[in-house]
Amino acid sequence: MLTYKLIANLKAVWSVRSALVLLFAAVLVMTACSAGGEPVSGGELQLTFDGESCTYEGPTLLRAGPATLHFYNNSDVVAAVNLVRHTGDETIQDVIDYIGEEPTTLDAPRWTTAVIGVWGVTQDGETRTWEGELEPGLYHMVCFRLSPYAGWFGTGLEVVE
Repeated sequence: MLTYKLIANLKAVWSVRSALVLLFAAVLVMTACSAGGEPVSGGELQLTFDGESCTYEGPTLLRAGPATLHFYNNSDVVAAVNLVRHTGDETIQDVIDYIGEEPTTLDAPRWTTAVIGVWGVTQDGETRTWEGELEPGLYHMVCFRLSPYAGWFGTGLEVVE
């Protein structure tokens, strides 16, 4: 009799555990689908330079229109950011291949046009904010140390209607 009760209790516990696992899996799938699929309007972009790397936080799929970029120079040198729009059919991977091993000393590829250029020379520990309009297309951002000159890839952005 004890064995039957034990088996019945185990089945009940297993059913609750299975339901929780399925619920958790469903939430993960819904979160993953919504995080990567829908463009964000009014993008807040954050790029941080620490002297040895360029780290991006924010959406990479944006709706055309207003956007704000905050550039944080957390290094101990003068730095800047470059936001450019691709003018050809080149991809974000093409940019990464063009830059090559980091840090790079190359200028922006000829198939890009500056949105904010090497903008806002920013002293160590300072922050610069740019507000502007992004048109549909591909963009990328790079952080630069000004002396000695070197650059690091920050992120690629896709802007849609």
